[in-house]
Parts: sequence; C-alpha cells; structure tokens
Amino acid sequence: MPSPSASATLCLGLLAASGLVSAMPNMPNMQPPAPATVTVTVSANGCAPSGAPAPAAPPKVVKVDNNALAKNATLKVGKAIYLITNGERNSVVALRILPDGTLSGGSSTPSGQKGGTGTDGSTKKPAAKDGLFSQSALTIAGNNLFAVNAGSNTVSMFNIDPNDVGRLTQVGRPVSVPGDFPNTIAATSAGQIVCVGMTGAKAGISCANFGRKGVGRMDNLRKFDLNQTNPPVGPTNTVSQLFFSGKHLFATVKGDPEKKNLGFLDAFEIQNRDVKRNSMYPGAYSGAYPDASKAKDADADKAKEEADKKAKEEAEKNKDEQDKKNKEEQDKKNKEEQDKKNKEEQDKKNKEEQDKKKKEEDDKKKKEEDDKKKKEEEDKKKKEEEDKKKKDGNKNKGKKLNLAKKLSTTEIKSVINGTAVLFGAAPIPGTGDIFATDASFGAVILGTNGEGRATLKHSTKIDKQKATCWVTISGVTRTAFVTDVAAARIVEMSVTDGKVLGEIDVTSTNATGLIDLKAAGGFLYALAPGDGKIPSQVIVVDVKGGAKGAKIVQKVDLGIFGGVNTIQGMAILQ
Repeated sequence: MPSPSASATLCLGLLAASGLVSAMPNMPNMQPPAPATVTVTVSANGCAPSGAPAPAAPPKVVKVDNNALAKNATLKVGKAIYLITNGERNSVVALRILPDGTLSGGSSTPSGQKGGTGTDGSTKKPAAKDGLFSQSALTIAGNNLFAVNAGSNTVSMFNIDPNDVGRLTQVGRPVSVPGDFPNTIAATSAGQIVCVGMTGAKAGISCANFGRKGVGRMDNLRKFDLNQTNPPVGPTNTVSQLFFSGKHLFATVKGDPEKKNLGFLDAFEIQNRDVKRNSMYPGAYSGAYPDASKAKDADADKAKEEADKKAKEEAEKNKDEQDKKNKEEQDKKNKEEQDKKNKEEQDKKNKEEQDKKKKEEDDKKKKEEDDKKKKEEEDKKKKEEEDKKKKDGNKNKGKKLNLAKKLSTTEIKSVINGTAVLFGAAPIPGTGDIFATDASFGAVILGTNGEGRATLKHSTKIDKQKATCWVTISGVTRTAFVTDVAAARIVEMSVTDGKVLGEIDVTSTNATGLIDLKAAGGFLYALAPGDGKIPSQVIVVDVKGGAKGAKIVQKVDLGIFGGVNTIQGMAILQ
C-alpha cells in the first residue's frame, strides 16, 4: 500500500493536471486581485480536486471509527477549521466539518502575501515545525477571518460565505503593521477591533477597527523590549499569543530561562470609541482613517444646525400652545358670561321654552364642532410627531454610536513567579481565570479578577513533557487539552485545579508531535506539523468521554495544499 507521502504526491499530480495549482499566482504586495480558491475533496478514498476523477486505487489517508461516528449524528459540531500555509505564497486552507465531526472537502485561498519562519535558537536554522513560535496565527470574529502574513508584515481579512464555509473572499487590501514579524492575532465583533502581536526587531501590539470594507489603519505600536532580530530567534523570548477576555486584550510573552529572563502576561483595557460610521468608508470607522477630524467637524456642524432648528421648532410649538390655551380660557370666560346673561334674561323675561330648547340644540352642535376640531388637532399633532420620528430615524440611518472600540495604551504587566515560558492560553468560561501553558514545565491557571493583573493559582508539571505549548478548552468535557511539539500525545487537564486527567496517544497517526488545536462539539482538531518527509496533517479525536475514552476517528493529509512543513495556526467556525 502506498505511503501517506505518496498520497500527497498523487493529489498534487491531480491538481497539476486540472490546472488548479497555477490558480495561486505570486500576487504583488498590497494589491491582491480577487483570490482564486482551489477546492479539494478529502474522503476515505484519498483526495482529488472537485470535478476530477478519483485515482483507481488511492492509499487510505483517513482512519475512521464507525462506532464513534454513529454516536455523533445528533451532536452539534463546528462548521469548519482554517489554517495558513505560511509559505512563500501564504494561503488560508479551509476544511469543512461534517455532522459526524469529521472533515471533508478543502479549499485554499491565497492572501497574495508571504508567510515567515523564525530561526531555531538551538540549531541556528529555520524553525522546522513551529515557524511562528505562536498560537492563534489566524482568528475568526463573526463571519470574518483574519490571518497574519509574517513575511510581508501585513494582516489579511477574509469574509466567510455563510452558505459555503469553505469559500473565502478577501476584504479590502492587506494592511501593514507598524512592527516586524506578525505572528499572532485576535479580533472581536463586539468592538469591531482586531489586534496583532509582532515579535521581530520591532515587537509589540497594534490594533485597528474593521468593517465591511476591510481593516483600517493600525494604531501606534505598544512596544515590547525583546531585543529581537528579523527573523526572530526562538522559541524563547518571543510573543506567544493575543486573546480577548472580558474587558481586556491579553498577551502571553515567553521569557528565556537560560538568561534568567522571565516571561510575562500583558493586559490592555478595551475602551469605548464614540464615533460615527464614516459615510466615505461604510462599515469601518472614522477614527481609523486619515479624514477622521474632517468627518468629526462636519458631524459637529451638522449636529449644531439640527439642534438650532429643533430649538426654533420647540419655541414655535410652545407659542402656538400658549395662544391656544389663552383662547380656550377666553372662550370659557365668554361662555360663562353668556350663560349667566342668558340665565338672567331667562329669569327676567320668562323666555319661552322653545328658545331654551333652541339654545340647547345650539350648545350641543357647538360642542360637537369643538370635539371634532379638538380631535383634528390631536390627529395633526400625532402625525407631526410620527413624521418627525421617522425623519430622525432616516437621518441617523447607518450611523451607529459607541459600537467601535479602541485599545488602551496603558500596559498592565504581570511577571508571575513560577512561570518562565508562557505560551498558549484560553479564558476559562464562567470565571475570570486563564488556563495557560508554560513550555518549560507544563501548565498554570492564572487568576485576574477581571482587572487584568494576574496571579498564580495553580501550577502543574507534566511528566515527560518537552515543550507543552498549545491549549484549547472543550465546552463538552469542560476540560483543557494541551499539546507538545515533541510528543505524540494530547494531555487532558482540569480547569479547576490544573491536575492531569489523562493522555491521548496519537503515535498510530505517525505524528511525532502536535501544535495548534481547537475543540468543538465533543471533538478535537489537532495539527501535526510536517518534518520535510511526512506532510502536515490534521488529526480528529472524539473526546466526548474525556481522554480515557478518546478515539481517533480521522487524519487528513495536508500535503495537497503545499507547505509540507510550514502550515501553522488553527481557527474554528462554530
């Protein structure tokens, strides 16, 4: 039976024959045309481009446990996972998630930019498996996906088609960052803000607002003094991950134990930005673009004009109401005098009953006319109020206040004794705590009390660990799962006290270690990096019963997408 690498070669041959390989040109920087999407079908019989015949006797690249799949039919799972190739021509790879939790179909959408690889500090050569030294090289906010282009110092934004989650459309142009070697990214729809971590010679954090036209201008760099180079030397002494939790953006930064340089956890508060949508750039915010001050002055003048107009209308309305009130009081007084006079005349002249009846009829008619007039005035006033409300609604259509957020420039830095090489992290749901890995020994649980400053609550040393770096938390098991780039296993840990609960052995997949991973619907999706001989692959594990009952249900060879040993990151669409 042919090997998995032979499968990759066969799949690449199919792509070449169908002309799809050439669909990813070397696009000029900052001027990408609409990206071509290469689609590949992944199945138990191998992989082939859509519309192309499958090979007659392909090697199996998928391992399936049918008993496990039968139990997944009614379980709500994720929709798709996404990775970046991180090569000379960086692309986003999308793999759809089927109702049974397995992966199927595949697409590759180029960013028109370059990926990048850091230097391994121990070998002085390009880092073979963890080229970005990070977690979260791409992220999702709503139906928008953001990815770093480390070799071009840019960030790309894509829209995910809700009807075809494998179809990505690049939004706007890739945006330059104010630092070097962007390697981690975080975004939130709540504040329409995206933040990028950079770990090269100019290291730090920068943020921008985003909208339907793309990402705005990145703000000034919040600098980290890492004394790094381009490309950076790692994995120690580099930025690890950015992530949002509560009202803060957090960043894990690795130290270097050999140099007695402690790592740290940074936090920056998310703040309101009271701006209106820029009509010249719908969907983004004026605070993010060069013409912000002009737009703000114009809005202020318009607001003053509207306020003056409203005040004038109020004055006229008050005058009309006062005149009406004076008239009603005068009419009332006249009527009372007339009634008195009529009564006196009635008493005095013994007016005939017919005259009295006629007067009563006149009074009744007058009352009916008054009631009719009053109703007409009330209806008119109600209509004016409705028209004004409708006019104000149209005037403010497309202008949403206080939606955009900005990131404070005030750093909340926590150097935590008992940690050294903080790497991946995940907020623990329902708490203000953070579960974080430390590549030097295992993992920790950090408490923040929602205020950004962290303290150590629990620390766990993992036996036989070499570089525990990546973490995800499963909403089904309510536990954390961590991976090690130099160990073919996934370790399950408690998010309450950090204790090790079990291990999942993945040596049967030929993986020598695992990096980025995500959890959804009782499944783990873990990226096994390539080594130059064996391509990268995604391993799907059923963990509904925890590590002790875990089953490997699938592995997908990613060699077809290029980047044999450069594929990085993972994001999941729920």
